[in-house]
Amino acid sequence: MTRFRPALGCKSGEIHESNVFITRGIKGGELGSYPANPLFDGDPMNMKLLGLVFAAAAVAGLSACAGDDLVTQPKRDHSALALATFAGGCFWCVEADFEKVPGVVEATSGYTGGHTQNPTYRQVARGTTGHRESVEVRYDPRIVTYDGLLEAFWRIVDPTDAGGQFADRGEEYTTAIFFHTEAQRVAAERSQTALQASGRYAKSVVTPIVPGGRFYIAEDYHQDYYRKNPLRYRFYRFGSGRDRYLEKIWGEDLDVDYRRFSDAARYPKPSEQELRKRLTPM
Repeated sequence: MTRFRPALGCKSGEIHESNVFITRGIKGGELGSYPANPLFDGDPMNMKLLGLVFAAAAVAGLSACAGDDLVTQPKRDHSALALATFAGGCFWCVEADFEKVPGVVEATSGYTGGHTQNPTYRQVARGTTGHRESVEVRYDPRIVTYDGLLEAFWRIVDPTDAGGQFADRGEEYTTAIFFHTEAQRVAAERSQTALQASGRYAKSVVTPIVPGGRFYIAEDYHQDYYRKNPLRYRFYRFGSGRDRYLEKIWGEDLDVDYRRFSDAARYPKPSEQELRKRLTPM
């Protein structure tokens, strides 16, 4: 869970993975794996359709770099951070997208919302634990507000899908907003109502807003997956259809201006004229 940001450019052009083909799973069937790492040996990871991987490989450039020039964020005082939790299907993707949001210090993949204690990935993937793949987000509310995180969340998921997300099917891949305070609940409901009223979707928004419970951190090999295994991640993500859907739904509105969700936006600097009015004459 080391916090890095991906490099904007590729200098070396090297491929840092000896085996780029690996799939995750669709509930109800296992298709086998192509382990490139001992951590994956014998673990089917509830395999995704191989066809998705090959479709992605046809268009993905094999010259992609594995994250040269990664820069570690400076250590922060975590006592000043706030907590948010979201479920949006594959936690590889949700974690990666939230780590691009200014003010997000740490995003951790895990499981929550269910009844099984200390669940494993295999257990959750069977769909019997009640848990969803989820991401716990620690963020600096001075830089980005909870409303800003909600704006990011809606642009990561399909909130009208009650059966899963994109290629991943089953309750464990459905969306949810887990609130930790009353203020978060109110903000989430307000944001969801506005989204439904926007007319952006032909179907109803079905993402539940529920109290946050115990969060179980996922296995180490799932953390920062997009950074550790960039080629596999890109192949999976392309094949899932997530980005094509989001681009179709949001268009030019896909990018968020996070400056609107910061302390600077809530407490704008007064103009010189306003300051003069406030000054008491000597």
